[in-house]
Amino acid sequence: MTLREQRMAERRERILAAAREIIADGGLQALTTRDLAERARVTVPTVYNLVGPRDEVLFAAVEDQTTRFLSAIGSRAGLPPAERVLAVSRDCVAELVGAPHYYRAILLLMHSSDAGADVRRSVGRTVVRQFEEAVVALGEAGELVDWIAPRQLAERLGVGLTSSSLQWATGDLSDEDFERAAQLGTCLLLLGACSGEAHATLEAEARRRAARRRRRAATKNDPGPKR
Repeated sequence: MTLREQRMAERRERILAAAREIIADGGLQALTTRDLAERARVTVPTVYNLVGPRDEVLFAAVEDQTTRFLSAIGSRAGLPPAERVLAVSRDCVAELVGAPHYYRAILLLMHSSDAGADVRRSVGRTVVRQFEEAVVALGEAGELVDWIAPRQLAERLGVGLTSSSLQWATGDLSDEDFERAAQLGTCLLLLGACSGEAHATLEAEARRRAARRRRRAATKNDPGPKR
């Protein structure tokens, strides 16, 4: 990479990082090309030349963040197969709740407007690919029933995670409930498709999540000692 190319890449990264910061601070409505250029310490024409107009900046910022985040999930290849699938779900949740203002805004845009459709499809494909790699590992370990197509199962896992994510984005789930719902949903989808050690691992995890939910419900419904 030449010095000029390196400087262009650095400016582009500043632009994308600034876009994420602006959305996290003030929501999507706060993202304007002028404010973006000011925060990234570049000119407005530079924003257009290196990334594009507002919607393209948004797409590039989310895609860049997703690529960075999911590359860390790929490093979990050494985990047992069932744990690897659960790690995809768990790490996705951790990423979202780690930057709630940013991701709530992004999720709502992705699922409520035409402008977010490309972002939604791109992120969805990436998450499904991570699930599929983990499910294929289950098959290679002999712990996946032979009538299951890994891609189809991965797509259903992606749909389940998306559903929980949207409930969290709209405020219907707290951070803790989101994490529990995502992991329990992943376990329940996989239990009918797995055997052997993976089945035992997933059942234990599902039982633990379900028991925690029952304890929380009992605590909420307990009026405490009478005075």
